[in-house]
Amino acid sequence: MNISLRIAIYLFLSLPLTFGSVSAAVDADLYANEMCMAHVENDLNDHSLLDGMEPEIRQRIENMVTIVDPVYNPYVRSYLRTYIEKYPQKTEEMLGRTTIYFPLFERLLRENDMPEELKFLAIIESSLVQEATSRSGAVGLWQFMKPTGREYGLRVTKYVDERMDPEKATRSAVRYLKYLYKRFQSWELAMAAYNAGPGRVNSAIKRSGTRNYWKLVKYLPRETRSYVPGFIAAMYVYNHHENHGMQIKHPSADFINTAKVRIHKGISFQQISQVTAVPISYLRTMNAKFVRNFVPQSVLGYDVILPDYATDYLLQFLNAPDAVAISYKNFNPILVNGATYEEREVAHTYRVRKGDNLYTLAQHNNCSVADLKSWNGLTTSRINIGQPLKIYYKEMVLVTPKRRPVRVIQPLFTNSAIHTQDKGQLIPEFDLPQQSLRFMHSSEKVVIQRRHGLRTQLMLRGIQNADEVMQVNGINTAQDIQTGKVLIVAQ
Repeated sequence: MNISLRIAIYLFLSLPLTFGSVSAAVDADLYANEMCMAHVENDLNDHSLLDGMEPEIRQRIENMVTIVDPVYNPYVRSYLRTYIEKYPQKTEEMLGRTTIYFPLFERLLRENDMPEELKFLAIIESSLVQEATSRSGAVGLWQFMKPTGREYGLRVTKYVDERMDPEKATRSAVRYLKYLYKRFQSWELAMAAYNAGPGRVNSAIKRSGTRNYWKLVKYLPRETRSYVPGFIAAMYVYNHHENHGMQIKHPSADFINTAKVRIHKGISFQQISQVTAVPISYLRTMNAKFVRNFVPQSVLGYDVILPDYATDYLLQFLNAPDAVAISYKNFNPILVNGATYEEREVAHTYRVRKGDNLYTLAQHNNCSVADLKSWNGLTTSRINIGQPLKIYYKEMVLVTPKRRPVRVIQPLFTNSAIHTQDKGQLIPEFDLPQQSLRFMHSSEKVVIQRRHGLRTQLMLRGIQNADEVMQVNGINTAQDIQTGKVLIVAQ
């Protein structure tokens, strides 16, 4: 996890906010690794507007920081200059990403009785960009190297890199930090070990003859010496950005109002985009762990994150009669957005491979050996290579489709904005995906892609009378429709 706050700042705060590929950020890392510490050290004695605010900054840090010593030194000052003076707009965008990830971090830290302040380590590590990759090969929000990630349960294959799965990577980071704190009994030392490795921290302790972070820091690797000051600076700028004239730039609501769909069959991002009209760039950002833009087939299944309005369309596609052959038991109806779903135990077929046994299969599939025997009528634990086994999972299955729109109504809005499904917030039209047409029901959004003519697209969504839709929306011909246009139809 050898990436300092300075590297993270250069990687991501000096680049435009994007929700997609960060290959440019990876290229920038080649320069940042060489220049980051030199820049910090050259910056120590430069004049700064923060110098006139030093008493207030010191007091705020003393009142705010609890799990490490509330230090305000030249290194903290240097990082604050980068955040506040040099890249304020990029800092505002980074702070916007906290609205996506901090609720998750806080929940998992609370569940493990860990200080919630540890969430700021992800700012140091990646600036909250889940695709972040350092030159040394550390990946994700928490910058796991492959060996450490695998040690803490993160799979890395040619199709899936769970270091870029926000929830799984956070769980692993919490476990690792918990272990490091238990080992060193100091959050400063635990943070240093998270960055440099526990072996280097032990070496610094032996060489210095002390366990005081601020006294042994000169024996730590160069990039780790500024790690705790970086943590203090990240916490400060999050809590006091308004005192320096900055405001959070919130990302699109599509990245905040999300839901998961568990998928067992292989499917590409292109297929998901065609079904839901969610741009592939959005899918990549929300599901960066799928490194080939493809969700591989899995008996366990993979969770795919989507804007919440799009999950119904993917569920309908996955549960279409010709999409996947499944069998059901145990019915429990649920109403979601006008459509009836049932949480059912769905039987998936797994073929035994070399090295499999009932015990390991039960562990991997969160069931018992007795379950596997019962589902498959087995009287012994003997299984053969190629033998099909039924394994049940709980899934949401579409039973009754939502009612299709049957008539048009007058436009709900007069400005170029639409309401998000959950929050009722207004989203400017330019924030909408640029390769889609959006239609409004009286109670929800319907999204279709601009791939065919208007009439064909409407018919694909069960809207038969295109003429009435055009009339209500003041459209003379289908050619008058621009990409991103908001059209109104009735529930």
